[in-house]
Amino acid sequence: MLLLKFIGWVFGIDKQISVYVFSIFLANNAIGVVLVATAAAMAYLTEFSFVNYLWLVLATVATAFLYLFYRAILISRSIPGFRLYYLFLYFCTLEIVPLILIIKLTIW
Repeated sequence: MLLLKFIGWVFGIDKQISVYVFSIFLANNAIGVVLVATAAAMAYLTEFSFVNYLWLVLATVATAFLYLFYRAILISRSIPGFRLYYLFLYFCTLEIVPLILIIKLTIW
């Protein structure tokens, strides 16, 4: 978040970065609410299997990422000279690759 704020200050796009940071906080809070409810359901409901809870969590995280990608596209439209290629590079390097590395490290 601090890096995003610094980049916004350097390039003079403070407003757009603030909106995107708010979107990140909103998505993180929504994920947290769903994960707390899922953890409570796992503790008290035994009818569902672990796989069903895992799919719910994965769907929630995927939905949050799609929301962030959608918001980033809308925000980037208001920045003159910004290309979707840069947005794709940002998501690949700072959003998707760390998740893939975490998954790969936890499986092995």
